[in-house]
Amino acid sequence: EARKPRFDRVTAMPGLVETNNPTTVVIVCKFVHKFRMPFFDGLRAKLAAEGITLRLLYGKPSADEQSKGNWAEPEWGEFCPGRYVGIGGNELHWHHDVLKRTTDADLVILEQASKLLVNYAISARSLVKRNQLIALWGHGKNIAATTSKVGETIKRPYTNSADWFFAYTEGTLQIMIASGYPEAQVTVVQNAVDTQSIRSDVDAVSKSQLFDWRKKHGISKEAKLALALGSIYADKRPEFLIAAADAAHAADPVVEFVIAGSGPDAGVIDDAAKTRPWLHAVGPVFGQDKTSALASAECMVMPGVGGLVIVDAFAAGLPLVMCENPHHPPEFDYVQDGHNSLVLSESTSPEAFGEAVARLLANPATVASLAAGSRADGDIYTIQAMVDRFADGVTKALATR
Repeated sequence: EARKPRFDRVTAMPGLVETNNPTTVVIVCKFVHKFRMPFFDGLRAKLAAEGITLRLLYGKPSADEQSKGNWAEPEWGEFCPGRYVGIGGNELHWHHDVLKRTTDADLVILEQASKLLVNYAISARSLVKRNQLIALWGHGKNIAATTSKVGETIKRPYTNSADWFFAYTEGTLQIMIASGYPEAQVTVVQNAVDTQSIRSDVDAVSKSQLFDWRKKHGISKEAKLALALGSIYADKRPEFLIAAADAAHAADPVVEFVIAGSGPDAGVIDDAAKTRPWLHAVGPVFGQDKTSALASAECMVMPGVGGLVIVDAFAAGLPLVMCENPHHPPEFDYVQDGHNSLVLSESTSPEAFGEAVARLLANPATVASLAAGSRADGDIYTIQAMVDRFADGVTKALATR
C-alpha cells in the first residue's frame, strides 16, 4: 500500500521560523553524544531551510556510558525518561513517551539497535499506520566482540521492513546489500565529527599553551607523544596499551604515551601510570584540553577498536597506528595503510606494537607523509558533508510517500 503524506501537525521549534503544516521528522536516540551536537544542529538548520521540522527525542545514558563523560542534553531536544533492564547479561532499554511523541511524525528515524525496545513498538505500529515512514540509522550489523546472535536475528526483520536506511559508511552499504536490502533505499552518510572546528582549534594552539599543557601533566618538552584518545573499556585493550607504552619507551626513551579518556576500565590505566613516568593518564578531555592533547601528539595509537576517533586524528593531521580487528566500527573503512596510517596485523604483540610506534616517531619523513594523508582525509570526512548527505536522504525518503 502506498504511503501518503500527512499535514496535520504544527510544531514550534525554538529559534526557527515556523511554516504552516510542516513536514516533521523525528530522530530517536537512546542518548546524545557530545560529538553529535554539531551534526544535529547542522541537520536541523539544513532541514528547516527546506521546510522540514526536525525533532530530537533522547534519553539518559546507562551508568557505564555516563562514566565516559561524553553525553549531552541539547536545549532544543525533547528528553524522554527511560528504563534500563538487565536480562541474560544484556542491558535492554525502554523509552517512555516516545510512542506518543512520534505519533504525528511523517518520518521517524531510529538507531539500528536490537536492545532498544521502543524500536520494535514503533516498527510494529508502522504496519498499521501506513502514512508514517520508518528509517534506521546504523552499522548494518553489530560487529562488536560481544555481539548477540539472538539480538541480530531479532533485529533483522525490522531492519528489512524499514522504508529507508542511513548507513554510516560505504562498508555499511555493502552489508545492507548483502542482506538483501534495496540499495536504492540506502543513504551513505559518511559518519564524521566536526573536523573543521577541531582543525581550526588545533592550528590556533600557541607554543605557550602547549608548554602549559605539558607542564600540567608532567610531560617534558622533549617527549615525542603517542596519543590514545577516547573511552576506556575492554575492547580498547588497555592492558595491551600499557605494555606497548613500556616497549615504545624502552626502544626510545623520548617516546611517551598519553591516554586521554574515561570509562569502565580507566582505573587500569590510572594505576599503571602511577609507576610509569612515560605513561600519562590525563582523564577525559574536552574543549581546550582535547585541543592541546591533539596538538601535542605526533601520532594516535589504537591497538583496540577504533571508531570516530579516527576522524579526530584526521582533523588534527595525526598518523594512526592501529591493529587489524574484525570488530572495528565502520569508520575503519577510512583507514588506509601507508596513506594515513600504519596498520599492523591482528596478531601483533604489545611489544611489537610499541616498537613500531618508536620506529615511526624516529622517522620524521614517514610521520610527515602519513600526517599529510591524514590531514587530506580530514577535508573529506566533515560534519557539513554528513549533514548534506543525511538531509538528502531525508528528502529522498519523504519523496517515497
